[in-house]
Amino acid sequence: MTIGLQDRFCCSLSRWPARATFSLVMLGAMAGAVTASGAPTVAVPHAPPMLLAQAASPEVTFWESVRDSDDPAELEAYLKAYPDGQFAPLARIRLQGLRQPDVPPAGTASEKAESPPKVPQPQSRVPPQGRLGQQSISVKLGQLADSKHGWLGVRLAELSENLAKVFGFANARGGFVIEVLPNTAAALGGMKPLDLIVEFDGRSVPRWNALLSMISATPPGSDVRIDVQRVATSFAELSDRLRTEAEKGDATAAYGLGWLYAMGAGTAKDEAEAVRLYRKAADKGLPEAMSQLAGMYANGQGVGKDEREAVAWYRKGAEKNDAKALFNLGLMYESGRGVGKDAAEAARFYRKAADQGQFAAMFRLGMLYANGNGVSKDDAEAVIWYRKAAEFDHPDAIANLGLMYEAGRGVFSDDAQAVRHYRKAAELGQIAAMHMLANMYLNGRGVAQDNAVAVSWYRRAANLGFANAMAALGWMYQSGSGVGKDEAEAMRWYRKAADLNHNGAMRQLGWLMQNGGEAVKDPAQAVSWFHKSVEAGNVDALYDLGRAYAIGAGVKEDASKGADWMFKALKAHNAYAAREMTTNAEAWSKSFQRELQRRMRDAGVYDGKVDGDFGPSTKAAIEELAKAPVSGAASANTASATFEYDVDRPGSDYRTFELESADPALCASQCGKEPKCKAWTFVKPGVQGPSARCWLKDRVPQPVTASFAVSGVRADAQ
Repeated sequence: MTIGLQDRFCCSLSRWPARATFSLVMLGAMAGAVTASGAPTVAVPHAPPMLLAQAASPEVTFWESVRDSDDPAELEAYLKAYPDGQFAPLARIRLQGLRQPDVPPAGTASEKAESPPKVPQPQSRVPPQGRLGQQSISVKLGQLADSKHGWLGVRLAELSENLAKVFGFANARGGFVIEVLPNTAAALGGMKPLDLIVEFDGRSVPRWNALLSMISATPPGSDVRIDVQRVATSFAELSDRLRTEAEKGDATAAYGLGWLYAMGAGTAKDEAEAVRLYRKAADKGLPEAMSQLAGMYANGQGVGKDEREAVAWYRKGAEKNDAKALFNLGLMYESGRGVGKDAAEAARFYRKAADQGQFAAMFRLGMLYANGNGVSKDDAEAVIWYRKAAEFDHPDAIANLGLMYEAGRGVFSDDAQAVRHYRKAAELGQIAAMHMLANMYLNGRGVAQDNAVAVSWYRRAANLGFANAMAALGWMYQSGSGVGKDEAEAMRWYRKAADLNHNGAMRQLGWLMQNGGEAVKDPAQAVSWFHKSVEAGNVDALYDLGRAYAIGAGVKEDASKGADWMFKALKAHNAYAAREMTTNAEAWSKSFQRELQRRMRDAGVYDGKVDGDFGPSTKAAIEELAKAPVSGAASANTASATFEYDVDRPGSDYRTFELESADPALCASQCGKEPKCKAWTFVKPGVQGPSARCWLKDRVPQPVTASFAVSGVRADAQ
């Protein structure tokens, strides 16, 4: 897979735009509320608030399976399936800027240099012309588009110890240059493909991703010195030497040459030749080659796609205790590719790989513990593994640490720490973290509230093809938050997100066309977008359709169709629909009310008269129909989790807990029992998990106004 990170945990309430499904792999679906502007002066069927909750899709699932991979094969497989997909722009950018030597079926497949496979190790080869040695290059960094971050202009990969030695380097520390892009800082400075960058501006480079962080953190235009090790001046020089040694039976040389062809390092990519050379080395027992050959089978590169064959080769490498093979075999078990899906078995292989320093395996273990998948759910253990991976600058692990701090899972809630981790992950290119950082600025959580900065981070993520950020940016333009109010520009961003199947943006397009200014108003098209939103999985648009047909907004007035859609909205537990039907019934036509009563009677939830009068019995039936199912069998007066909170830190949130009964009164009651509780927020089931959730606060925050939440202040709170 990769939260991949599909993270099934959520976070604290915030003003919209809040988190939606990503894949970092990362986040569960949730959104705050945007209330319709302008209260009506007469009783009318109300336009609803906007809840941009994005439903998961097969494409998102696919992206989650490759998103933290630095293997071009993974990204190319995604692009082949979804050439115009939601994440296609990001995939292409990563293909241009990164190359990872390993070819896993999913996730990141790098290895710890200190843990080479347990086979005879090759000695460092010295090229016939002698080692070309270490050289210093002076460059003036370029600027990454639409940012304040430096850009060198190279594609990088990480070497294993075996590859480093067979190529002629002293060790694997550094970032291996696959390609130098023309007319960039690297090209102008004289950097060449096959160089190993070992120092950046006086700092040692331990890994390729650490180098990316160093480059990004350096302002454009900076003069920096870069030290490289150079063992060949051309691909021909290096390949001739490797081919000669491979023909003499050197498995590592054959593997190294195959890797160069697979990566297109200094030469045109030739996957069929890479497969031939990988097989030659694997047949001689080299575990790294087994893992690479497995990856080629898993992705159908240079050979017919065969996931069972991939598993067989990963298993052979795992039997030799190769960290990459162990990790990738775990991925195959977790995703059910080429083998029966088995998260427990995946955890077992991840742990073996992690014990050898495989940081992508550390991250996956964290995900399993956070979600209780294959192991007992344990947030504290998840944090431990995220921290371990974060020490290797794993962007998704860093972002997930931010989530844990924001949600108070496994650690005390700490918005400032959440911001710190989101920022670091964002600077490493993690687009979901960019979006989350924007949310924190929007809500003033852990950082001074600043809508303009929020807009800048939403824009960065949106320009990288992130649909959630596009929708958020649309809202900022619609509301005039951090940017001049511009409904036309809002529509443009909503359309971009809708084109990427963001069902919340589809609904928002309909809302603007129905309720916006004359320049964007188009009631008929609004109905069309509401239909599209529902078809894409957005249940909130069911209410919009019911209202449109009931009052004839963009379609011919039809009480029967209006009641059909409203009944579906209530069955989908739409709290706004229930509130509108119980508190504003007089605004709806009698024929509509009769049709809705008839549908409830036919469903067996109402046994009163079909008279178009929403009295107590009708309202009770509506509330019963809209009530979310209660999970578990605990007493309505007991919480399902132990209270854990940071009472000694001024302004900190209490940690959340779940309620087995969807009753806000339980939340208010528990606040009354906690000496330091001053306010509470109740969140209905399905927003932050299957159960209702309660947040207890040791301060009085701004009240939450949302269709999915109820908040209150303790009577004796100061």
